[in-house]
Amino acid sequence: MARPRAPWPAPCRRRRTARWPWPPRRAPRWRAKPWPHRLAPRPPGGCGSRAGPAVAALPEASAGAVPERLPEQVVQGYARPGRLYVQASSFTNRADAQRQAARIGGARVEPFGPPRRPEYRVRLGPFTTPGEADRALEMVHRSGVSEARILVD
Repeated sequence: MARPRAPWPAPCRRRRTARWPWPPRRAPRWRAKPWPHRLAPRPPGGCGSRAGPAVAALPEASAGAVPERLPEQVVQGYARPGRLYVQASSFTNRADAQRQAARIGGARVEPFGPPRRPEYRVRLGPFTTPGEADRALEMVHRSGVSEARILVD
């Protein structure tokens, strides 16, 4: 069945060229409550309830009681032997990592991270003493890698 025609002319099919945002924004219909309502005293019991507190009150601590002291033990020691490394840098491209490893000399390239998108780090080590790691770090700095650092792994 055919749709009846409207008695008025059809609207123009021309594309509107209006400025963004279209339709124009209006002011919000709601208004924030005035600030002082937040300062009103709350009823006892908390959370706006008229009943008493939901949790039983804790017994009051006496004024002269000394709090229980927990045992303290601080342990500081040297890094475990064989766990010190000098990491020159890390790359997302294996060829760049190999180029830097060749420039340093004695470094190796290790892949790490997820297998779908591995990263490659250039490392020297492991070293048994911090002195050896410091000497290797100086050598790496002399070869032109300024962001090298010592890692305990």
